[in-house]
Amino acid sequence: MLEKAIEAIEAQQAKLEKFSSAFYVGEQLKEIISKSPTAAELVAQDLEQTGMAITDCEKKIAAFANAHKSGNCGCCPPNEAEKIICEFYGISSQPVVPEKQGFRVLNLVDLISEV
Repeated sequence: MLEKAIEAIEAQQAKLEKFSSAFYVGEQLKEIISKSPTAAELVAQDLEQTGMAITDCEKKIAAFANAHKSGNCGCCPPNEAEKIICEFYGISSQPVVPEKQGFRVLNLVDLISEV
């Protein structure tokens, strides 16, 4: 499913200028979905729907930047852009930590309650 989602993103990117904001939304989206098969499946489905293109997502990021202008310059930091992308495509913004690599997710509340 990851390959299908990446192909859909790259097909949309092919219609854009390489250094456009929307092109880089696609790049960030590819990075996000590479961490989660579930996210890739959601994105692959969403990209087939009207109003869910990477250009539509970029408009949300541009709106954030416009709302947070300083003088004539607006900015959307990478962490905010990732949050907007994840919300737009219904992806959990929580990092995926593979168990195979010897890592596990710890809930700090569980650690505190053990004390």
